[in-house]
Amino acid sequence: MRVAPPVKKASTCLDTPYATERSSEEIAEVQTLTRRLGRDYWLRKFVHPYTGIAQVPPNQMLSLLSQVTGDYELHWRESMLAASLLGQIDPPEKQSASAVRELCDLLERNAPNGTQLFANRYAHSSRRAFVLSLAISAIIAALPRLGFPMITPDDTFATLLVVFCISTLVLWMGFRFLILPVSVVVDARRGARVRATVARTLGRWRKPRSVAALAKAANDVSAKVSGEAIRALPGVLASLDESHYGTLPSDTVPSLCLLLEGHYGLGLDTTERWRVQILTALEKIGDGRAVPTVSHLAITSVIPEIRFEAQRILPVLQERRHQEQSRNTLLRSANAPQESTRELLHPLTESTTPQEELLRSHTGQCHS
Repeated sequence: MRVAPPVKKASTCLDTPYATERSSEEIAEVQTLTRRLGRDYWLRKFVHPYTGIAQVPPNQMLSLLSQVTGDYELHWRESMLAASLLGQIDPPEKQSASAVRELCDLLERNAPNGTQLFANRYAHSSRRAFVLSLAISAIIAALPRLGFPMITPDDTFATLLVVFCISTLVLWMGFRFLILPVSVVVDARRGARVRATVARTLGRWRKPRSVAALAKAANDVSAKVSGEAIRALPGVLASLDESHYGTLPSDTVPSLCLLLEGHYGLGLDTTERWRVQILTALEKIGDGRAVPTVSHLAITSVIPEIRFEAQRILPVLQERRHQEQSRNTLLRSANAPQESTRELLHPLTESTTPQEELLRSHTGQCHS
């Protein structure tokens, strides 16, 4: 009996946008985050305690958004939960543009900026160093013979308090610099988890403006962020059409071209379909800046489907580049106009009023 060849299973995360239903892993993550928050925390009331499924009213969108875009590396659990809950809200039309812009800025690490981000991380390190110094100083004060043999249990409380304060200050001054590298690594990992959840939310919203941010996040150093961005991008690309040409952020086309030029460990079949989706999106929104990348793929790609798609859309992009260059050509005249100012201001009809009467002063008319 002849056996049929096995059917290659397609990767659903790259063929279709995120499903409306939440996966079991995401529900378990929401349950874990909810349990680790305080009982009175305001986000707990939106999550079912047993199923982990959330019911969030749309009027809470601004509150959730402010929670996500705050100090998300310090309050990372709250920010992750808020970002996950935002993915279950269909943003209202009036708030959609600003919400997408804020989440895209966070995903691109534009909010806060680099100086503010370093200041936050240094403050987090000082805070952790202070807590560690308090713990060690309490041990020294409680067990004086352990750290200071000169101090006896018969010493007064004031002496122990002085030892406690001095040791706390000295340890804090040293620890806040010693633990700074470790603190920065911890903050970066927690921030990456928040940004990965934000990429997942943008993938569910499927707003065209988020294409550039997701394309940049696909090259992120964090595997969590890049993985979620890669899974979210195809659904957002599917929402594009020709009406979005020239309306998206200026870095959208270069970011998509950078994805076409990169090499990703997605598997040969997945990489093929993913790049075809990007090429199809460039046919709708691409401009002349995409011509070098697409023409290179049309010649050098070893995958027939990618090479065929690149050859198909290349004339469209070349025509757009020609139109863009034509619009940028200045049609300004090289010579100044020959007409004098007197001729330009000459009346259209001959006036019957004498010139002397036109030039007569107002005071002369009053005395006449």
